[in-house]
Amino acid sequence: MADFLDINGVQVSVADGSFADDVIDIGDRDRAVDGSLIQTRVTLKQKYTFTTALGAIVPADGVAWRQFINGYGHHWGFGSSVYSGKGLGPSGPSALYVQSGAGGRWAGMLQVDGSPYSGGVFQVAPTGLDSITNAAGNFNVTVMFWARAQDGVTWNHYVLTLSPTTVYKNGVLASADADTNCFTESSGPPSWFEFKEYGYTQNSNVAVPTWVATHAYAANAYVQPTAGHANGRLYQVTAGGGGNSGGSEPTWPTVLGNTVVDGAITWTDRGPISLFISDLVVLPFIVPTSWISSLYTFMNTQAYPDNPLLYCSGLGPMVANNMIGSVGTTKLVQGTPPGGSFTQNLPVINFTLEEA
Repeated sequence: MADFLDINGVQVSVADGSFADDVIDIGDRDRAVDGSLIQTRVTLKQKYTFTTALGAIVPADGVAWRQFINGYGHHWGFGSSVYSGKGLGPSGPSALYVQSGAGGRWAGMLQVDGSPYSGGVFQVAPTGLDSITNAAGNFNVTVMFWARAQDGVTWNHYVLTLSPTTVYKNGVLASADADTNCFTESSGPPSWFEFKEYGYTQNSNVAVPTWVATHAYAANAYVQPTAGHANGRLYQVTAGGGGNSGGSEPTWPTVLGNTVVDGAITWTDRGPISLFISDLVVLPFIVPTSWISSLYTFMNTQAYPDNPLLYCSGLGPMVANNMIGSVGTTKLVQGTPPGGSFTQNLPVINFTLEEA
């Protein structure tokens, strides 16, 4: 019989009898000459020891579990800066993005755009990341984040595993779409992963031009309003391609899908130029596919904790959102897990969780 422990939303079975409650008393306790108690205790820390149950972890997932429990990776909350909780900053010019402490999925978000509203890129460089390449030089990385769709309202959660890039959207395998085109993997240097604004990706990776009077526009061409009419939105030719725009700038619609006639051309509102992301997590390993739906459920209810902190629940009176994990030993054993068949080389991990 085994019990279950949730670590950042991912469940693992732990063996009976492996749970220990160790009190760590930081500070001194002495007696004065008159017998009175002198106590300089700073804090009281709780510590728990676990062993994963036989068959709880398959061999292919052993490395992922060890790094997951150890708290490897980085988290960007974007509540007050563009740096991760471990102090890792982005590469590339800061003029191409702006951090905002208001709004967004978790009250902190990153707005990716340029000035004025085009050419924005937010790049994450490998410097400072825990080991992110395998022996072949490919990236073994998982990137998780919330992104606001181009309708300007809907937030979707993405899990991307690299390399090659596999995309999961709201907990399920997804195909590429207008939103996923904003998330790209770079072969380097200077970066290996980047977010691009909608105005950049939907115009063949060229900054969207501003509107020009009496100009011939091809079908499906994109523009943004001139500086005097700037509203941070994109417009696409959906009728009259090859014809000329009017002599004066039209009154641009600001609702996704609405249209405006401009000379011989009809423009359709394609939504905001800017990409907004929130709660970005980079893990230096490929998460097992069995974790994807659990991670989505977890991040749909709360922000991911800053690494190496872990959110743990399920067993013991834990301080659930303030734990630090540490893997002790990993053994490969043979046996018959519950409901399974005899198997050799099953990983069994001994680890501790300690209140931070």
